[in-house]
This record gives sequence, structure tokens and C-alpha cells, in this order.
Amino acid sequence: MAHGPSDLFRILGVENRLGILSLLSRRGPQSTSAIARQLRVTPAAVSQHLALLRSAGLVKRDRRGFTVPYSVDPRGLDECCGHLVAVCSCGCGCHGPAGGSGATIAELRRRARDLRKELTVVEARIRRLEGRGGRPDCSTPPRGRRRASHGKER
Repeated sequence: MAHGPSDLFRILGVENRLGILSLLSRRGPQSTSAIARQLRVTPAAVSQHLALLRSAGLVKRDRRGFTVPYSVDPRGLDECCGHLVAVCSCGCGCHGPAGGSGATIAELRRRARDLRKELTVVEARIRRLEGRGGRPDCSTPPRGRRRASHGKER
């Protein structure tokens, strides 16, 4: 079954499916039950995820007697990467729909200026961390979390 880019990324939008792809790319071909054990989900759930990944062309299977190992299909991943590269936003113009025609000098200079600004911010943060012995600033709680009130009402 052919999938468009939006279908492909919808399929990849599920954490367990990304986990399956990651596992297969790191460890090579795996059976449904082996994947289920390693991801701590049911074999039935893995089977459903594999069916979708297979229909999208991201994994393939190779029956070997009673076992059916699944592996990453490099052609499907290449296609997926191609969709991402087509919308590259780095400003260099090397990967866009024009097939590598390149950006103008003005666009490249603007991108270089933006990167220098970003690098300045990163280097300043490194200097701050080095001044604290490499410890991050713990005075601000991470986003989405509140400091413990230790039993006191606010």
C-alpha cells in the first residue's frame, strides 16, 4: 500500500513504532516476540505496529521456517529521509525541491549570520556552566514541572 508523506509521518508519530525501528536498526532482524520482550509490550501490539510499518515500506520480513524476523527496509527509510530533505530549512538551498540548485549568496550570508548568533549563545552558556564547575542552573525548575512545596501550601 502506497503512503504519502503525511501518512508516513503519521505512522512514525507513535513512540513504539519508532522504538521498533530503532531496535531493528541497532540489533538487526528480530522476531515479533523478541521485539515485544525488549520493548516490554505485548506481541499482539508489536504485530499491529509491524503491519503498519511494513505497509509503509519501512520494515520487511523474511520467513525462516517457523520464525519471521523483521528488519529495517533501507529503501523505505531513504524515501522517508528524502521527504525530510525536500523541506530542509537550513537556508543553504542544497536539498530543496530544485534538486541542489543552491541558494543565493545573500541567503547563504544571512544563514551564516544566524548560525554565528546561535554559536555565540551556545558558547556563552558553556562559559556559564564552566564557571559553575559544569553544573546546570538548578534555580529554575524544568518546563512542565513545579518545585516541590514540601508540604507547604502556596
